[in-house]
Amino acid sequence: MSHIIFGDCTLSDCGREKIKELKRYSWGFDVYYWFEEEITFYPDVLVMLKENDRKGNLIKFCITSKNQKYNSEDLLLPYDKYTKEELFPDENDRVIFEELCGNNLDILFDTLSYFLKELKPKRLRIFVTEGYDCEFEVVRCDLKSMLKRIREQSIAYSMIDSTIYELI
Repeated sequence: MSHIIFGDCTLSDCGREKIKELKRYSWGFDVYYWFEEEITFYPDVLVMLKENDRKGNLIKFCITSKNQKYNSEDLLLPYDKYTKEELFPDENDRVIFEELCGNNLDILFDTLSYFLKELKPKRLRIFVTEGYDCEFEVVRCDLKSMLKRIREQSIAYSMIDSTIYELI
């Protein structure tokens, strides 16, 4: 099963108008943002959002990549971009793997920073999970803390806990 990043937010009319700008900006990094009715490739995203909806009437989104249009795996972990030999040239040496995980998360951080700056969501929740899950840990934090936590998990365990990040 692959990881997926998705979420919901509250946007003003001005923020809604900037969605196309976010998409264009992110395409430059091979990152795709899908909104509302565009999320047809993985119906469980909408199910998980509905199961965890506390406010209603939120704009739903999903983040994927050019390499994997229907999941977020290569935005988090570099396994699909590189061979095992490239990631771990010496079986006990994880330096290259850690660097490539960091590079992936830097790209994700950049596009999410743009999302926050340009769309100015009043409320933003980001879900990270491996496939369908109904038990999420909820963490209130800022974007840097979210990505630090994901980086630590991906490097240490090569997997990421199912979490809803409520960005503050």
